[in-house]
Amino acid sequence: MATLLGVPWMRIRCLPNTTTHPFLRRSSSYILSFSTQNRRSFGVFASSSSDVNLPEKKVNEVRVRFAFSPTGNLHVGGARTALFNYLFARLVSWGLETLGDFVIMRSNGQPVYNFCVTVDDATMAISHVIRAEEHLPNTLRQALIYQALGFPMPHFAHVSLILAPDRSNCRNVMYKEMRYLPQAMVNYLALLGWGDGTAKEFFTLQKLVEAFTIDRVNKSGAIFDSTKLRWMNGQHLRALPPKDLIKLVGERWMVAGILKESEAMFIQEAVELLKDGIDLVTDADSIVKFAVVPFVFYFF
Repeated sequence: MATLLGVPWMRIRCLPNTTTHPFLRRSSSYILSFSTQNRRSFGVFASSSSDVNLPEKKVNEVRVRFAFSPTGNLHVGGARTALFNYLFARLVSWGLETLGDFVIMRSNGQPVYNFCVTVDDATMAISHVIRAEEHLPNTLRQALIYQALGFPMPHFAHVSLILAPDRSNCRNVMYKEMRYLPQAMVNYLALLGWGDGTAKEFFTLQKLVEAFTIDRVNKSGAIFDSTKLRWMNGQHLRALPPKDLIKLVGERWMVAGILKESEAMFIQEAVELLKDGIDLVTDADSIVKFAVVPFVFYFF
């Protein structure tokens, strides 16, 4: 949900030659039809209490066993290795003996994630799947499902995770509510895992689209530096046209109850005076409050 809400805020849109709806999903009944039609391709069987080799917790779940094919590529139980496309400088391989048979449909008839996403991507003709490296185990399962259904395999690429300074997982922070600019967030996130080969750091979204190439994506994990993000936001803040900057900061002060709309002239002069010293629109709040709150003198 955070991604669905965050992407529109960052003003990321579909390219002109793609669908006008960036978030698509197939209905469960559509996906279920694939699992029903292709049971023979999978060699699907339903487990029961008579399957003595199955763990107790798997009883009554529908599981998939890939039958032998002439090349042996679809048999999961053996020691063969599944290879799948990988866009970086190295190929990733996985020993199939470590995988075993896996569930594609629950006992209530609902297909599981790996089956659903494979059907979704294949029927929408997705050509490239780029996601975090933690999805590598899912990719093996999806590659086998692609083969079993006879779908063309997309290119898979897995990028390193973005970590906190202590190398733990990043926590959720509401940067929108903190008044970060969406263009600054896009610029900073892009540079966490990619670079154009120069020292350039300031990019508009359009310039990022023009300069991006998959071969320059970093293979090592990136560290999220909130100080650098704040600096980046200041660069984009000062790059705004003066009229837009005055409107943005002025609206902030009026919402915060610091100034009124009737004080437009003061807002314009204050923004011009303070813009070089702020990285967030909230940075000047205390300064402006100090300037407009009447002084009270006490005489003893």
